[in-house]
Amino acid sequence: MESEIRLPARAGQFYPDGPACAAEAEALLAGAPRHEFDRPVRGAVVPHAGWAYSGALAAEGIVALCEGGVETVVILAADHTGAPSPGALWASGVWRTPIGDVEVDSALAEKILLSAEGLLEDRRPHLIEHSIEVQIPLLQLAAPGVKIVPIIVPPVPEALALGQAIGQCVDGMDGVKLLCSTDLTHAGGHFGPAHGQGDAVEAYVRANDHAILELILAGDEAGAFDHAAVHQSACGGGAIGAFLSANRGIGALLATLLSYTNSYEITHARTPLTVDDTTVGYATVVTL
Repeated sequence: MESEIRLPARAGQFYPDGPACAAEAEALLAGAPRHEFDRPVRGAVVPHAGWAYSGALAAEGIVALCEGGVETVVILAADHTGAPSPGALWASGVWRTPIGDVEVDSALAEKILLSAEGLLEDRRPHLIEHSIEVQIPLLQLAAPGVKIVPIIVPPVPEALALGQAIGQCVDGMDGVKLLCSTDLTHAGGHFGPAHGQGDAVEAYVRANDHAILELILAGDEAGAFDHAAVHQSACGGGAIGAFLSANRGIGALLATLLSYTNSYEITHARTPLTVDDTTVGYATVVTL
């Protein structure tokens, strides 16, 4: 069973380790704005930077996603570790956090694995990937007992077909919801000065982010995937494409932007005189 435990790799870096993890996760969830919708939320797009930057937006999306109950969350996440096309699935066992263990929904994972052409059961890309890990403590407190199906999705065209297969697998399963983990544009600072410096970088990132957000809100999976590839407007272009395709399959065709910010805005609100203009965009979107 030990080999089926995915141990935390980023605790103490992207989010707190030890008892502080639960305390901060509880504070983020308690502080998240509550929203009312005229139909159940079926999916959410949330950012995955360190909680100090994007934790509030991630918590907002996860609270909305879990409202009304959820049994399993299929997580489609950005790839930073070289996952195979069209994705890497962790199909059984548990994911451990400083709060405790979250069970993988092995039955649903197997169903998806058999339905999605080319999808691989491959744990290696998951071992140090942060894009899923940072969401798990928030999920396990927002929905105690929730199960997960973790899938890393690289930015490949086959991601759209993967999402279509997932949508077909979970259509009619009201207890299953979808979570896409991605940040948006990365520019300035250690990402390079190609788009200017200071406020100019922030303005570029904001405009580029809102261009892809318009496509996400329109449910345009191919358009959003292409925009991310051409304009580098998201690190999780494949995850976004798969998420939107899956939402189409379950009839969740309405999308709403809940929040937007970026790391430049956050950093300069805290320390206005900083010279660091590294800018990464963060957004929370829900699908209905």
